[in-house]
Amino acid sequence: MKRPPFTLLLAAGVLLTAASYLAFKPSDALWALSLGTDLPLSLRAIWIGAGTILIFLYPLFPPAEKRRDERKSRPLPPLAALSLRAAAAPLLFMLFYLFRSRNLYLGDGYLLTTILENDAAPLPIRPGWGTLMLHRIVFRLLRAGGIASPGVTSFAVVSSLAGVAYVFLVFRGAAIHRRVFPDLRGRVVTALMAIPLLATAEVQLFFGYVENYTIVHLLLLAFLVEGSRALLEERARPLPFILFLLAAAFHWGAVIAFPAVVYLAVTLDLVPASLRRLPIVALLVLFLFVVPPTVSQLSIHGMFVPWVGAGTNAPYGFFSASHLLFVLNLVLLLAPLPAVVLFVRRASAGDRNDRTAGRIEHFAGIAALSFVAFAFVMRPYLGPRDWDLFSFFAPCAALWASVVLLRTVDAKRLAATAALAAGLGAFLLFPWIEGNADRSRAAERTARLSLPDPHHWIGADPKIAGLASLMWERGDRKTAYNLFEQAAGRRGDSRIIQANLGMLYWKGGRYEDAQGHLEKAIELDPDLAPPLYYLATTYFHLRKGDLGEKLFRRFLEESPGNPSAASYLGRILMWKKEWAEAERWLKAARAVLPADGDLNFWLATTCAAEGKRGEAVAFVKRSLEANPTRKDARKLLERLEGTPAGHSSP
Repeated sequence: MKRPPFTLLLAAGVLLTAASYLAFKPSDALWALSLGTDLPLSLRAIWIGAGTILIFLYPLFPPAEKRRDERKSRPLPPLAALSLRAAAAPLLFMLFYLFRSRNLYLGDGYLLTTILENDAAPLPIRPGWGTLMLHRIVFRLLRAGGIASPGVTSFAVVSSLAGVAYVFLVFRGAAIHRRVFPDLRGRVVTALMAIPLLATAEVQLFFGYVENYTIVHLLLLAFLVEGSRALLEERARPLPFILFLLAAAFHWGAVIAFPAVVYLAVTLDLVPASLRRLPIVALLVLFLFVVPPTVSQLSIHGMFVPWVGAGTNAPYGFFSASHLLFVLNLVLLLAPLPAVVLFVRRASAGDRNDRTAGRIEHFAGIAALSFVAFAFVMRPYLGPRDWDLFSFFAPCAALWASVVLLRTVDAKRLAATAALAAGLGAFLLFPWIEGNADRSRAAERTARLSLPDPHHWIGADPKIAGLASLMWERGDRKTAYNLFEQAAGRRGDSRIIQANLGMLYWKGGRYEDAQGHLEKAIELDPDLAPPLYYLATTYFHLRKGDLGEKLFRRFLEESPGNPSAASYLGRILMWKKEWAEAERWLKAARAVLPADGDLNFWLATTCAAEGKRGEAVAFVKRSLEANPTRKDARKLLERLEGTPAGHSSP
């Protein structure tokens, strides 16, 4: 081939131009290409300039006149190679750890640290049991060593170790490629593999899907690398199968790789000859694409996208515009790989008939197809934030594309093509990684990417409400208000959103704003207990109506023994001079909070009004024990001690 493939260069130019334009005018639909908007203006200019230079350099890249692999080079001695790895490992670990310590903990990472620090049982909805147990071991070792914040530290340690392992597995995969293609330079595809693989590690490091995914991703990548090695050596090695079983133990989602396991077993003659003639792998891949949507369509399980929209829980279908847009954005995050697979075959000059290389390509391709199917049929509960789906298919897609590249590109253009694909991948993923490291804008960015996705707005309990609540818990109140206010506008029929926004206003002291949303939540669901309490206290603070008495009584029917509601109701009854019932409710609250100074003072006042001087004195003294400087309690005690027995206090 005398000239570089024009289609590949054109595709790269279109992607770069689109990403540069959308960096200034971001698109909610094409969020995967709009990440440049999160870069500071000066860095954005440098980023666009670097991408432009990349495109112009590709045609100028001189073709290799002589295959370097024909020149014999001495490999590093085993001891020297081991020493280099030993020296690189701690440096890589520090790099990952420092990055991990800078960013925001969201999603399962936040859940994980909470579970660890409270020594709670794993959540039944979280299938990453093996990963959780590993974290628990690290957590307890750190806690025994006196480490501050052992939950967060264990999170950073385990994910950083996983990042180091990702790096070494990339180079191990590249070493296998060099053995498969002795006439080509397998090392040039290492960069192509590294971009999506390290981006996968970065997803785990930032977004915190450690509980469910990080370790299983690592084990699945190891399975693919060691499976390629078994095919290369044509030996039935047990290691890839052991790695697959370990991955399944850490997370049941690893069974998605089962078609690749079957292909490996069939190819290595580990199954009976009669079964080898059956299209087992084709049936399994078909199963991955067809059965999950059918399961959701029949309402058997709601974790997959149905074929056709069905009601409020799944108003979109498999071929709906919203779902196809989501799939498109996942693909765009791997833009260099489709470019290679779709366009590079036009420049084919390699040996497509090599038996071993063909088997490795089929093995990686089946794995990639299986995980792409999984990513496409899963309901993306968290919309654009659900990049764990990208993480699932990025490693196998990277391995597959690199094998395709080696088998189909003319050796003279191999290095240039791999460099272009890797450079384009780095260009598209850089703003993602840099933005993730910017803690100050992480919450706002997550919210901005989540709002336009329709998957956040469906169902009786829209996921956007959970995301807004998480932002509030993490201290990002501005973002939380923004999410809830937009949610209330779009889903006025959601009792959860109305209730949560009302409670958020209440916590911020905005009682007038809270009132309308809390009233709407109760109108939508009269039995929803939390809004009853917050609306009652809103009336109390605003001095409206009966001060919330009826609502407090309804709430206490739903949640008997709640000390706060009981104390509020007791105070209302005090103002109404219904002393006997006020005493009963205040004592119910005090049974839960016996040392509370306010409760003891209110009880002292109530008992004094009823002529119960002895009880009143006892309660006011307990109030003063809680706060010796309280002047109103001191004055009440002085009056009580000067009041004759049997007479009520004035």
